[in-house]
Amino acid sequence: MVKYVPFLKLKSNEIMALKELDESAKESITPFFDYARREKSDKATSLEENFIATVARLSKSLKVNAGFLKEFYLDNFDLEEGFTVNGAHNYSYLLSQFSGFNVIPVIGIDRTASHMRAIINLKQAGVLTSDVVAFRITSDDFESYESVKDEIEDQLTDVFELFDELDLVLDCRVCAKLDPIEISAQIVNFIDAFTDDYNIHRIIVAGSSLPASIADIAAVSTEEVIDRVEVDIYRNVIEGLDFEYEVVFGDYATVSPNYSDAAVPAYAMRNVTA
Repeated sequence: MVKYVPFLKLKSNEIMALKELDESAKESITPFFDYARREKSDKATSLEENFIATVARLSKSLKVNAGFLKEFYLDNFDLEEGFTVNGAHNYSYLLSQFSGFNVIPVIGIDRTASHMRAIINLKQAGVLTSDVVAFRITSDDFESYESVKDEIEDQLTDVFELFDELDLVLDCRVCAKLDPIEISAQIVNFIDAFTDDYNIHRIIVAGSSLPASIADIAAVSTEEVIDRVEVDIYRNVIEGLDFEYEVVFGDYATVSPNYSDAAVPAYAMRNVTA
C-alpha cells in the first residue's frame, strides 16, 4: 500500500537518494517526478541538445539507482508547452525515453492538445504500459468542480478512455499563505463532485510551505521554524471525507515546487543559498 508520494525534481541527487531508503520505505512510496526547468548553460549548444543529453543521463541513473520502483509519475509541468524535441512535443520525447519503466503519465486542463496527443499516441503504440493515468489539478482550478467540469470532459475524455484507472492529484503547490480550513473544504467538495462522475484509483493531496527562494524565510547561516500548512490541509481533507477514500499524502520534501536549475556562478552561491 502506498503511504506517501514525494514530489521530486527529476535530478541525479533525488534519484540516488531513493536508493538509500530502507526496504519498508521503498515499498511504501510512489515518487512523482517533475522534470526540472533548466536554463541553457554555456556548454550546451541549445536547450534541445541539453534536454536530450540530460534525459538520457537521468534515465540511466533511474535504472541503476531506483530500478526497484514498481511505478512512478512523470510530468513536464515546469517545461514550456511549446518546447519541442526532434520536432515533437517535449512530453512525447520524455515519456518515450523512460519506456522501460512503469510510468504513470500526467494530464491536466492546463495542458495543450499536443500534450494530450503525445500520451494518446504513446499509449496506442504500446510505449506506455501503465494502466493508470494521473489528473493533476492545482488550487486555481479545484476551487469549484462545476467551473471546470466541462473542460475536464472536453479535454481529457479521450485520454481517460485509454486507461483502466485514474489517479486524482490535488496539488496546492506553495501553500504557506493558504487557509488550510478553506482550501481543504474546497478539496473535499471537489473530490465529492468529481467522484460522482469518475471512478478513482488513488487520491493524492500535495503541497509545500517552501517558497521558490529559501532566503525568503531564512537568511544565510540562520535557522527558522515554519508551519507545514500542507500537513494541516491533508489532515483536514481526510477528516472532511470521513475516511471514505484512500487519500495519500504528498509533499515536495525540502525543495520548493517553484524550484528551477539556475545558472549561478560559484562565487555568488553563498549569497543565494541558505
